Amino acid sequence: MKLGVSGRADMDRRVELAQEVVETWEKVAGDTPSIEPALADALGRDGGTPVEEMDAEIIVPVGGDGTILWTLMKNPEAQLLGVNDGELGYLTEVEPNEIPDSLERLHAGDYFVESRSKLDVTLDGEPLGSCANEVVVKTPRPSKLLSFEVYAEDHRLEDVQADGIILATPTGSTSYSMSAGGPLVHPALEAVLFVPMAPFRVSQRPMVLPASSDVRLRLQEKGKEGVLALDGQSEHRMEPGDELVVSRSDDEARFVRFEPHFYSRLRELFG
Repeated sequence: MKLGVSGRADMDRRVELAQEVVETWEKVAGDTPSIEPALADALGRDGGTPVEEMDAEIIVPVGGDGTILWTLMKNPEAQLLGVNDGELGYLTEVEPNEIPDSLERLHAGDYFVESRSKLDVTLDGEPLGSCANEVVVKTPRPSKLLSFEVYAEDHRLEDVQADGIILATPTGSTSYSMSAGGPLVHPALEAVLFVPMAPFRVSQRPMVLPASSDVRLRLQEKGKEGVLALDGQSEHRMEPGDELVVSRSDDEARFVRFEPHFYSRLRELFG
């Protein structure tokens, strides 16, 4: 099994954990993982491989959920085993003190792979990529609302004036969507979450739509421009009259797990 390691090289704690991952895997598997170039340099290792060029079956992002989502965007084919840097990471699987045991179990094949749905995103017919958590369209000027026409399954759903709109997967229901008042949704469900951000009308509430629904957001012609982001990683401008289409992706995010994950993370999340 070929392993890869990714993570930020400018944070000492993450570099330390990455070093432990690399050295432990060398002992357990007798093989040196592929390491992201900046991280390899911080570890004093020669060379390095960009995440998007890694041919690793499993990549170990060291950090938090943001590092996992960045790694997934760079290499969507790999299975991911997230190592937490000490903060609560909803998508991570391994705590710092669990690194040796987890890598031994990984090498022994004592794990399973959990698949999570993703969303494909196009802007005026141009594919922007896919996201595992959410696509967000928001105002770049906090004092100004955006005006949207919202369609689901080619039916006009409603017109929304709000700071923005979040379209999330069930995986993303514990992230930005939850902070904006969206519901928690079990990741095994097939759904798209529609969550207005601080809507002008309080009657406009979050909705859970079937994953088969293509959701279209159109910025009204006489409105203002917005900024859209996929998983907080990739940003684009959205002009008045532009149309965003979000649909269920044929691709899935795949996470390495040792134990059932969802309910234990909820307990940690809500204390």
